[in-house]
Amino acid sequence: MAIGDWVQQEVEIHAKLLPAFDWSRAARMLIVGTVMGPLHHYYYIYLDKLMPLANLKTVAIKIISDQLFASPATILCFFYGMGVLEKKTISQCTEEIKQKFVYTYLGDCLFWPPVQFVNFYYLPTHYRVFYINIAT
Repeated sequence: MAIGDWVQQEVEIHAKLLPAFDWSRAARMLIVGTVMGPLHHYYYIYLDKLMPLANLKTVAIKIISDQLFASPATILCFFYGMGVLEKKTISQCTEEIKQKFVYTYLGDCLFWPPVQFVNFYYLPTHYRVFYINIAT
């Protein structure tokens, strides 16, 4: 997440939307990404033990599972994690989630299924988190 944020900040600086690189924002992304990485790692191991084949049916089930369970959980972890690191209260984090969750989840549903198809169909488990980090 930190590399993605670095790229995003460079785009924002170039477009004059951000005056300078925000190191604290990058650090927050690094921390949240470091916490979420192992969660994804074990989630993918669990999915592969539950559904070891990489055929179209199991890949579709994994993608649906990812969108119904992992994506909402990841979004919540991201907003609460970032909020706490920004010194927001839990109620402030909850308010932000109420405002942004639906749009974030809709964007997630458009972006991640094709990405996850490649992830689940072509990649072995031990490369999945790395691939997701690149996509993120």
